[in-house]
Amino acid sequence: HIRVLRLPGTGAWIATSSRPGDYYDLTVTGNLATGCSCPAGAAGDPVCKHKAAYYTTLGVALDTYRQ
Repeated sequence: HIRVLRLPGTGAWIATSSRPGDYYDLTVTGNLATGCSCPAGAAGDPVCKHKAAYYTTLGVALDTYRQ
């Protein structure tokens, strides 16, 4: 139930948390999510669930390696 939103006026991206009222800041350069302020993102997870939700919002498939 994570939602990714772009804030009007600032252009900043945020992602909601599974805990109501919490949100995390996404760092986006171009169309690439380069950071997230969630605990997993802060620990260096390359694709936390908030970054994954960002890409899903853009319609980008994360499974680019198909067999």
